[in-house]
This record gives sequence, structure tokens and C-alpha cells, in this order.
Amino acid sequence: HLDTGVLRTHVLLERSLARGDHYSIFGGSGTDVHPNGHGTSMAGLALLGNIEPLLIGQAHILLRHRLESVRMWPAQGDQGIDPLDYGTATAEAVALPEATRADRSRAFCLTLSAEPDKPGEPTLWSASIDALAAGTDISRDGRQLQLLSAPNSTSSRLIVVAAGNVSTWDADYRTNCQNSWIQDPAQAWNA
Repeated sequence: HLDTGVLRTHVLLERSLARGDHYSIFGGSGTDVHPNGHGTSMAGLALLGNIEPLLIGQAHILLRHRLESVRMWPAQGDQGIDPLDYGTATAEAVALPEATRADRSRAFCLTLSAEPDKPGEPTLWSASIDALAAGTDISRDGRQLQLLSAPNSTSSRLIVVAAGNVSTWDADYRTNCQNSWIQDPAQAWNA
């Protein structure tokens, strides 16, 4: 889960997010979460889906997956990330759990997004997502993305990317969602 960090001790998440599966690209363990709770909420959705029927039901829940969290949004006191480096920051976030626990199968869920400069057109961030999904490592050289290896199907990754947020909540919210541009990096083709 690539987001603002996850409150690991949340009662609904604590048994599915081990202390050792909590990372941050800013150093430390990733336990310092962004105060808006976005990452914790999104992790709950990734783990449990729609929780309402679970709360009112009596059935036991058997989970066949677990969470890993990588905080890739700066907390207070952290140096911010240049938008040109969103792609390399994502590559670093993907590498942390892979390097620690290479034996796990995983799906990456990136729930962060940014307003697009040119809606629908590729960006360094979306191209980085495409390369990571295809099993290619990347680096950035100025405004160019450098592929460090050829695509490798044995290193490919499943990456789910949020389409973004609609900033206007009004009476015609659904129409507004349908008519709004997706946000960067959701235009990635391989995600």
C-alpha cells in the first residue's frame, strides 16, 4: 500500500499489518503517518473492502492476504518530493518491501495522485509506473526517464493506481466524476 502511511495499531488493521511490514521512503519505520488518515482508510478498503456488511453481520472473516505499507508522502519536517521525482519515489517505495520480503506475491496499490499538467498525456510518473509494471527498473535524468533494464515478465508487478479525486462535491457529483480528467499517474497503460 503506497500512500500517506498507515496507522498500524488501528483495531481493524493491526492483525494484518506487521511491524516489519511498515516502511517509509523518508527513513524510519513508516509508523509516522500523515495526519489526514488517508492511508489508513485506503488500507482498510484494500484489506476488507466494503466494511458495512461486515460490521452488521456475524460471519467470521477469513483473510487470505495481508498489508504492507510504504509511506511516500512527506510528514511534517520531511523534505518534500519534487513532482519530477514522483516516479523515482514510487520506484523506491516499490523496492522497499520487495528487498525485505522477496518471497511474497504482492499487488501494489498506489492511492496518491496529482493534478495533470496535460490531462491524459504520459508523464514521468505514469511512465515510471508503466516501467515498474513491466518489470523494468528506472532512474530519472533531468526530464527524461532512463530504463535500467529490459522488460522482464518474471519481475513484472501488479500495480493498481487510483484515478484521483474530484474536488467539487455538489448535487451532481456522479456526473462530475464521469466528466473529470483522471489524475496523474492514472494514465499509465500497464497499471
